[in-house]
Amino acid sequence: MRGMGRDVSLLLAVLAILAFASPAWAAYPGANGAIVFVGDSAGQDGLFLRSQDRISLLLRSPGLAGPVFSPRGQRIAVTREVTGIGRAVWILDAHGRAGRRLTPLASAGAEPTWAPGGRRLAYAAGPVGGRTIHVIEADGTGDVAVTGGGRDQHRPAWSRRGVIAYVQGNTRGEDIYSTLPGSGRVRHLTSMRGDETDPAWSPGGDRLAFVRTRRKPGVWVMSRWGHGKRRVAHVRGGPEHGVAWSPDGRRLLFAGGPPGHRRIFSVRVDGKHKRRRALTRPHSDGRDPDWRSVGHDPILAAAGDIACDPAAHLFRGGFGTPRNCGMTRTSNLLMRPDLSSVLVLGDEQYPDGDLARFRGSFAPTWGRLGTLLRPVPGNHEYSTPGAAGYFDYFNGPGVLQGRAGDRVRGGYYSFEIGAWHVVALNSNCNDVPGGCGFGSPQQQWLAADLAGHTRPCTLAFWHHPLFSSLAGEEGRGSKQTIALWQTLYDAGADLVLSGHQHFYERLQSQDANGTLDSARGIRSFVVGTGGKALDDRDFTDPNSVVFHDTSFGILELTLHPRHYEWRYHATNGDPFTDVGSAVCH
Repeated sequence: MRGMGRDVSLLLAVLAILAFASPAWAAYPGANGAIVFVGDSAGQDGLFLRSQDRISLLLRSPGLAGPVFSPRGQRIAVTREVTGIGRAVWILDAHGRAGRRLTPLASAGAEPTWAPGGRRLAYAAGPVGGRTIHVIEADGTGDVAVTGGGRDQHRPAWSRRGVIAYVQGNTRGEDIYSTLPGSGRVRHLTSMRGDETDPAWSPGGDRLAFVRTRRKPGVWVMSRWGHGKRRVAHVRGGPEHGVAWSPDGRRLLFAGGPPGHRRIFSVRVDGKHKRRRALTRPHSDGRDPDWRSVGHDPILAAAGDIACDPAAHLFRGGFGTPRNCGMTRTSNLLMRPDLSSVLVLGDEQYPDGDLARFRGSFAPTWGRLGTLLRPVPGNHEYSTPGAAGYFDYFNGPGVLQGRAGDRVRGGYYSFEIGAWHVVALNSNCNDVPGGCGFGSPQQQWLAADLAGHTRPCTLAFWHHPLFSSLAGEEGRGSKQTIALWQTLYDAGADLVLSGHQHFYERLQSQDANGTLDSARGIRSFVVGTGGKALDDRDFTDPNSVVFHDTSFGILELTLHPRHYEWRYHATNGDPFTDVGSAVCH
């Protein structure tokens, strides 16, 4: 994933909004996925998902407006106004769950739009007529006003080319303008009497759709320079609004009809078969549609050894010190990219797996990632008998099976993501039933699991590293997981991720005996930099390639069908990184 530049002055964006006005859209390329929209649910606003001609309710809440999918389709940003509390921008996962408020209530934030890359958003703050545009990181930090005073500019759409289209009022009504952030130049794209609103970029950033309210009202399309304007749709009996492109660039979504009886329509952009298709019924009052972009190679992130005791003197509200209690800082890193999953490499909570500590420290930091989290237990979780607090947190109190696997069996499990098979194992070999050795239930399950899948690439993760630059009881001195490594090696696995050692280390591909094997060996990463503390090494493993112990951070992996890329992101402004790629076996 490519992040946007950090200089918010290059942002220019103009986005502002009425609480229930339709949002400004920016499409990003991909395959056409589900459609999200706001509609009526038993007299209250509901967030709906239309997938394969089936409509399901994701969320019911007052004051919902303008849901927009992130560029890779992993998150939804939406305006939410709660009576007596206020209006703000919220971020949900792609299924409408794990909601977290992004913008401060004092900003009365509304109508978000995603930046290319999905690491930042722009939103409107302030009252209509005096709105200003704020830019905020997707983790909720760095909230900065980028416009101020003067004209009421609003409803931006952020092109994948970085160009911002927006609406600005003038003496004749509202027109659409565009600018390249940082250039200082503004292009006036429409100038008819009346209003031209709701600009929406095509996935390629070469065309704009918009709504015209007078003189042939309807949904129109023009070039990014404002040329070649043509009408593609019009609905009698009510205004159009909320235009959105399909990710493949062939169709447009929009809402039309009188308030209370609005419907979502789809129409071809090329003008052929001009007949529009209604996707919702009038009684649903559907509005503010957006199309999910799917088919992207997944991006994962990983780290372990995470959350300090909330009663620790270095806790400091979750921010800690440069070398202690950095779980808020690492979780902020996780919430910026458009991740498909987060692998949690054990020792999620210190000093033990007590559920109250999980809720007091892990939950408000890494717990904000919600359903993206895929955990394995560490040794500190087993300081609570049976790792009960760990399983209660991830599966639910007393629930036997869930995101943390089967608690009775030992919490190992597997799943598919993209073209990859991923295996989560329990390396607490004295606690998992039957241990980790050859012939153990876990090793036999692993062999059968690997034999039963046909994905071209395989990743495994557990807590204790078999190899690392620490010569003590763990690291190269620990042989308890050698059977698991050998089983993975025999099956042609590609990657193993672990934590436990509080540093970052990348090791070359090797077999279960630590012998370098560039043809069939497994590349491993130690990522114990989730936030608890940082350790020093006491020797250098002969297969160690990169070592880092001066800041916390996370490992980001992009999983392509037959190869992968990695990048380490450090906290505290540390310039250290580790970047590379490799093919699967």
